[in-house]
Amino acid sequence: MATIEEVLPRGLYRISSDQNVWLNEDEESMKLEGRIRESDIKDDDTLSADSIFALQLELPEDEQEIAQMDQDKKEKHIRKH
Repeated sequence: MATIEEVLPRGLYRISSDQNVWLNEDEESMKLEGRIRESDIKDDDTLSADSIFALQLELPEDEQEIAQMDQDKKEKHIRKH
């Protein structure tokens, strides 16, 4: 479940959520933060995950290293082409 942290101009909200996820048989905490439009909130106070933009994920430390390695590989691939 996400929480509205801040009401922004033009019908936007800053939201955040802390989730526990299982990674390699360990339970880890992951933090999500992003923005949504008021018009994307459904009558039952839910929204589609693809309506979140300016998304930031804070992953457990070991997963951050993996994500950075993946990003480095993508950047090297782009530079080659």
